[in-house]
Amino acid sequence: MIRLEKSDAAPAELESAYYRKSGAEPPFRKFIGDALLLNGGPLGSLKTRSHSLLLFVKTSGRVVAFSFGHAHTALSATSIEPKFGIKVTLNRVDTTRLSTIDARSLDLTGRLMRVQIPQGNSFGLFGIADEQDRVRLVAGKAEDQDFAGSLAGADALHITSKTDLVGLPGLTRALLKAFREKKYRDRGYGFIDHVTDVSKNPSLVATLDAELLKRCASRDGTSVAFAFPEVLDPAELDALELSRRRKKATYEELDIDGIFDWIEQVNNDDVLATSHVRLKVGGESRRSWPLKDFLAAAIVLGGGDRSFVLSEGSWFQVQPDYEKKLRKFARGLESAPTLKLPEWKKTWTEPKFNREVSKKRKGKWLTFDQSKKWNFGKHHEAVEPCDFLTPENEFLVVKDLTKSSTLSHAFSQGSVPAILLRDSEQAVDKFNEIVRAAGWKHFDAKAPGFRATFVWVIGTDRPGKLSDILFFLSLVNLQTHASRIKRAGFTPRLHKAAQS
Repeated sequence: MIRLEKSDAAPAELESAYYRKSGAEPPFRKFIGDALLLNGGPLGSLKTRSHSLLLFVKTSGRVVAFSFGHAHTALSATSIEPKFGIKVTLNRVDTTRLSTIDARSLDLTGRLMRVQIPQGNSFGLFGIADEQDRVRLVAGKAEDQDFAGSLAGADALHITSKTDLVGLPGLTRALLKAFREKKYRDRGYGFIDHVTDVSKNPSLVATLDAELLKRCASRDGTSVAFAFPEVLDPAELDALELSRRRKKATYEELDIDGIFDWIEQVNNDDVLATSHVRLKVGGESRRSWPLKDFLAAAIVLGGGDRSFVLSEGSWFQVQPDYEKKLRKFARGLESAPTLKLPEWKKTWTEPKFNREVSKKRKGKWLTFDQSKKWNFGKHHEAVEPCDFLTPENEFLVVKDLTKSSTLSHAFSQGSVPAILLRDSEQAVDKFNEIVRAAGWKHFDAKAPGFRATFVWVIGTDRPGKLSDILFFLSLVNLQTHASRIKRAGFTPRLHKAAQS
């Protein structure tokens, strides 16, 4: 980019300006007027295809960059103030005229969503679980149209404004003031502070990356999982290719085990920094991401007092109050040890334990296997209601605490049947049919006041309560599905099956 010089018409706060030339006259030509010079003379008619202009304004002790066109690509990502855009937006947006929200779940599923409402509406109608999702971007109409027309904020801010170059310092001061305010918390958006980006602390990031590599090398599926960095078009998702220099491996369905295999094969300390994932369409490479962008992870440092999560290639520190809140929620789900379960020997697999439970409780509990899956409707094929059903209407879902991905499946396995029992008469009829066919002739999930408890039975040899030993991302997932069960009118519970 070419550096432009200031004329007497430029505001004193304008620190510097750069542009890229060629092609037709850009739309920002009128905006800068005669305030900038090229080689000591007037700019004349600018010709540019890329329409790129980069301005730096220094005021209130900060330097703020204003980008036009594609000029933002010249900025280093580390120079951008974390959450600047989203805080300005949430402090100044009309809360009834939000138009777009981007979010990613904080659990190990790495679920991505973008919700857009053309007419604009309030946050609650977007269906974002603010306690479980990391809201990445918010857009909408500004509350004060003299301040801005529209706002879209993540770390960076996209703003439409009627100001000109002379008024830019004033707009800059107004933006910095909006960034420093805590109004967004009073508006109910304090959840954006649950996690804090630590990318500007290179030594901490290096420590976290080293720990991440150790866990990948040891195939630790309890704290590391596969996650797409963004929403990909299924029509183009032919295959994903892992590559590092000349070494390559192609996967039609890449998962965490494939990444663990790759790290083991490369066997180099720089594998996370030097490996990439390429999208293959028809055998051709379309896009590429750093390998780290495809990982979600939860790591605890400092003797357990600092928790961090990896999301979209960046590390975030979990605010202690938020984690305490999640653990308190989990403690409220832990049931008294009333379930009469057999000893879970450490050498037993999950299916082996289930077989032992089935033997011990034969005739008293109903065992669900492949023959008793819920088969109905095109959207709920082969739903497994639970592993065991007790006479007290306890739906038991058993999982071995070995991988966060399997634990995520267990939490979902608890909430999906609860929602079906509430929302689908067809599902209730089918479930009654399955249970009665197994010998429980008087079972009736349609009975007035029908109550049920959904119990996650988690097997582990780790000491302590589940609420204390579950990883942060699993806690987020737990809260998501337990809340769904509660909204369905049923009771969620946690039960630890100690392995020895």
